[in-house]
Amino acid sequence: MSSYKPLKILQNVLISSLLICNLLSCGTIPSSQDASYKRVTQQKVLDVLFNLDKENSETQPAILKFSDLSQYTFNNIKLNYADLSFNQFNSTTFRSAQLNNVIFHASQMKNTDFSGAVLTNIDFSGVDLSDSNFTSATLINVNLNGARLNNVNFNNTIVHNSKLINSSFKNATIRDTKFLNCKINKSNFNYSTFISVNIRLSNLSESSFEHGNLRYVQFIKTNLEKATLNYSTLNFIRFIETRLVNLKADNLNIENADFRSNKAIGMQILNSTIRSSQFDHSDLRESIFDETEFYNVSMKNVNLSLSKLYYVKMDNIDLSGSELSRTQFNRASLAGGNLFKTKNKWTSFLMTNLDSANLDQADIHKADFRGANLNNVDFKTTKNFNYAFGFNKAENYQAPTK
Repeated sequence: MSSYKPLKILQNVLISSLLICNLLSCGTIPSSQDASYKRVTQQKVLDVLFNLDKENSETQPAILKFSDLSQYTFNNIKLNYADLSFNQFNSTTFRSAQLNNVIFHASQMKNTDFSGAVLTNIDFSGVDLSDSNFTSATLINVNLNGARLNNVNFNNTIVHNSKLINSSFKNATIRDTKFLNCKINKSNFNYSTFISVNIRLSNLSESSFEHGNLRYVQFIKTNLEKATLNYSTLNFIRFIETRLVNLKADNLNIENADFRSNKAIGMQILNSTIRSSQFDHSDLRESIFDETEFYNVSMKNVNLSLSKLYYVKMDNIDLSGSELSRTQFNRASLAGGNLFKTKNKWTSFLMTNLDSANLDQADIHKADFRGANLNNVDFKTTKNFNYAFGFNKAENYQAPTK
């Protein structure tokens, strides 16, 4: 400890000198000689910080604030317990660094390179990390709340038990990355690309993925409640035991997606196209599908009660065994659809095309068929046929024969 105290005193003196230098230079353009001196001074301070690496502790962290450390190189550095808040680290490199319990709160860290770094218990809250590189980095217990990560590169990155609430990932590239047990709610991923990403046990509620490109992404036991996906493309996406309640999407393009066995009450998908996807056994109560087209889609044993499907194109869709009570299929097209053993109590098929649809053993108690096209529809095996109405105003209706 005899050598520790003088070094700490030296550190404090250098920090004080640096702060005075910064204050004196505010509002002026320093000369090249001043700039050179300032950089050397900062390097001396950093030497003190890192030479005290073994002495730093939770109660006595190394401290450096209000300094410009841009374009420095700290590759392979090991640093524990340091407070580096309110600094400038723009274009600085921390490649393969090992940082533990370091605070970067409210710092400027644009275009910073953390590739291959191991970051544990790091505070990046409120930090501008735009254009930074986290390729092959590992983030554990990292606080990125309110951080700006626009245009960042998260390739082959592991993010575990971290907070990214109200952060911005606009135009980010996220590939071969894993998020495990993270809080990412109310974050902005607009215009970002997700490829081969695994998101497990995380909270993405109220986050935005507008104009996004998501391919081969798995959401496992994750919360996407009230998330928005306007103008996005989803290819080969799997939602496994994921909460999709009140998810909203306009002009969404979905292909080869797996929505099976999820809770998606109040989902709203408008003006979209869904191809080769599965919604089987999902809870879609009170959902809205407006002017959306379904091609080769399976919705077996779903609960669509109290939902609104206006102007949708669902020809040849498989709805067998589904709960469709009080659902409105107004002006929809279900031509060739499979409604085997569906429950259609008080369901509206107003002006809907049911040409050649299969209603075998379907319960149509109080169902409304006014204006519907019932060409080649056989009601002989339907249940509660006598309680349904609107046949006199339907098209191509043929009464069932005994």
